[in-house]
Amino acid sequence: MGGYCPHPSSENELDHDVGDWWTLLTDSFQLLLSHPKAVLQGFGLAVAASVLMWAGIRYMQRLAYRKQARKRSLEAAERRIEFLKLARAGTSPAAIKAIQGSPEELRKGLRDGVWSVSQVVCAALTLSLQSSEDGDNSVCDVFPDCLERAEALDKKRKAGEPLGPLFGIPFSVKENYHYAGLDATAGIQKRAGIPVSTTSPILQALIDQDGVPIVRTNLPQTMLTFECSNPIYGETNNPHRKGRCCGGSSGGEAVLHARCAVPFGLGGDIGGSIRIPAHYCGTCGFKPTSGRVSRRYAMNTCPGQTQIIPTGGPMAPTVDGLVMAMRHICSDFMFNLDSSVPRMPFNEEMFGGKNRMRIGYFKYPEGETTATGTSTGQPLCLAIGQGRARSLFP
Repeated sequence: MGGYCPHPSSENELDHDVGDWWTLLTDSFQLLLSHPKAVLQGFGLAVAASVLMWAGIRYMQRLAYRKQARKRSLEAAERRIEFLKLARAGTSPAAIKAIQGSPEELRKGLRDGVWSVSQVVCAALTLSLQSSEDGDNSVCDVFPDCLERAEALDKKRKAGEPLGPLFGIPFSVKENYHYAGLDATAGIQKRAGIPVSTTSPILQALIDQDGVPIVRTNLPQTMLTFECSNPIYGETNNPHRKGRCCGGSSGGEAVLHARCAVPFGLGGDIGGSIRIPAHYCGTCGFKPTSGRVSRRYAMNTCPGQTQIIPTGGPMAPTVDGLVMAMRHICSDFMFNLDSSVPRMPFNEEMFGGKNRMRIGYFKYPEGETTATGTSTGQPLCLAIGQGRARSLFP
């Protein structure tokens, strides 16, 4: 019995096919030898056409990205204006004073019904958006469901239902944290207008405790600098002097907290992105040890990092705000959402302890110079290795 064979049925056919290919190859080689200039010119034209086509495609892509980024920027600006009008109509001087006061007193007042969640959220929105509109440009966008969430929490308290630990506390969020239904661009035009489908565990943990995220704050493009400017949302200015840098990459957060617009917010740090803007703006920031809090679904522009790992962390107008944030971030709410985070809750015993803490510092030996010729002394690691560093004081 026979069957289909994809190969030539005879040696003559195989020899004929090989001969055709060989003839084509030799003819092409002879053409190249007889007319080398024409062949090279044709090859050059083909290469030039390919390069021009590639450049044209890239140019059209960049135009499309810019158009999408412009559209996203206008949508965010319109939403900021809309929510500022709504917030002004629903706020009160007492609620604004409460926002700018003690975070713990605000929490107690919300639970006791001294202020409604809607009043407090409107006050925080008014302070945040007014600060941004005055020229700080700290806010990228508003969480579109923040007022609805506040109303739902007010109904929850009136119904006598159990209240979450962060009941009604408004807070801000750095723009790179994922929130389902919104984009997370890190200032990159290509990512504008592309909504994500998941919410970051650290953000979701605060929401699950009845916290209310209200605004998303500005950051530099790619988050790899200590300034705060990107082609989508523009440049954020120092709150104390316009035209000066506010620091980065969590610059929008620091500016907002310098205005005491929210009790705390979420930033991120790898090489100073929380600490630098907090220093520039005169606010407070804390970088937890990498891995201490969840970093899932917080956009990272350098995937695959294994040595120097970024981390999320709180920023606030006061240390009390940092404590409130860390106390509720490091909780079962976050641990249950991200199993990669070690279950190490906030250490209340150590925080409330009366033992004096020991703070490490370094003092360079006098009269020594570094390789750069400065008079700051030898590097810290070398001095410690030689036993000459004064590292602790009681």
